[in-house]
Amino acid sequence: MNREYWHCYIGPVTGQEINNAFPGRNGGDTPFREAVQRTFQNTFKRWAKVCGSGWGRTEDQLAKFDFDRTDIELKYAIVQNYRKTKKKMPLNVKMWSLYFTEHPL
Repeated sequence: MNREYWHCYIGPVTGQEINNAFPGRNGGDTPFREAVQRTFQNTFKRWAKVCGSGWGRTEDQLAKFDFDRTDIELKYAIVQNYRKTKKKMPLNVKMWSLYFTEHPL
């Protein structure tokens, strides 16, 4: 059986903002994971077998993800950031940029 997993990225946010939002904790992963796990349980009436998280990926790192597996809004935000900062676009971001030229959001 080929298992599928849902994923979500949210931000941008700095590590300092996360630490300020959750004083006394080492980061905010646990509260976010707990909220997702509760929502999963309420929706599907079972606990997820896997619930992972992480933070600190930059837009450059996110840009390396596969086109088919990254949300269209995230791709659009990445393209807009490259256009605004005039940084050299990796090939996949160039492809996304062409896509949005033909299919604006």
